[in-house]
Amino acid sequence: MEISRWAGSARGRSRASALGEMLWLVANATDPHGDFAKQAAETLSNLDATLQEAGSHRSRLLSVQLILQSISDKHEFEQLWLRWLGPDPAGWPQRCCFQAVLTPGFLIEITAVAARG
Repeated sequence: MEISRWAGSARGRSRASALGEMLWLVANATDPHGDFAKQAAETLSNLDATLQEAGSHRSRLLSVQLILQSISDKHEFEQLWLRWLGPDPAGWPQRCCFQAVLTPGFLIEITAVAARG
């Protein structure tokens, strides 16, 4: 089975890798100067773009890990997440959320696993 990779902006890392019908992704904002809402919206947009480029869609997400610089941003993210994901629980992935130290200026990062096709 062939491995496919989609280059990221940093050396030594891919923003997505696929093996067969399985896809592993990472997304974050590109502007570390935006507030949380701006970075979260850009991160979700970048996740959408990578999903599409790799032959998948947000409805095909299986697992999502939300990494926040500050767990106090979780409530604000929930509102964005639910609008982005849509109202049908049949398409909701498993998701966890945790706080971690991120690169200075960055407030959110998302890693995910999705099915392709």
